[in-house]
Order: sequence, then C-alpha cells, then structure tokens
Amino acid sequence: MCTCAGTCDATAEFIGESPAELQELYAGSAPAARPDLTRIARSDPGDGGARMVLPALLGLLGFALLVLLWWVLTTAGARNRSRSRPLPRQWPALPHRKRPQAPLMR
Repeated sequence: MCTCAGTCDATAEFIGESPAELQELYAGSAPAARPDLTRIARSDPGDGGARMVLPALLGLLGFALLVLLWWVLTTAGARNRSRSRPLPRQWPALPHRKRPQAPLMR
C-alpha cells in the first residue's frame, strides 16, 4: 500500500484518476532493475603524467638550490658588512650609584 499519508489520494484526484486503481497498478508493477555499475566503460590509464614527474622534480630541486645559493651569498655579505662597523650605542650610560647601606644591628 501507499506510505505517502494522503498525498496519493490528492494526486490521483488532481490528475482525474481513481486512487484505488492507481495503487493497484503501482503494486502490480515490477520494480525497476538497478544498473550494473561494474560494466561501465573505463579508459585505460595513460602514462602522460608519469613522464613529467622526474623532470618536474629535477626542476624544483634546481630552483631550490639556486634560491639557497642566493640566500647564502646575500646573508654572508650582510654579515661581513655588519662586523666591519661598530654597533651604535643605543642607551646612554647611567651614572654608577652606590646602594645605601643598612645600619648594622648589634
């Protein structure tokens, strides 16, 4: 029987058919066959991308080495320049004060 809680009757009346007759026709019909998804045509996997993996990795490695070389050369030059000149004095020297001494207790 119908599990749609009254909407079948309204639908049958809307299209001008008898609700009981429609339910008989629906119950007597065969369920639809489910598709066999194992027979779907599939293409053969190509090796187009596999050919490009090694050249891409070599190119990436070469770029990384160039960046590393550039970084080493620029930081080594900056380090040598900073050692050649004295560091600027940031804070003025404070006068040395003696701490007050507490009186000795006897």
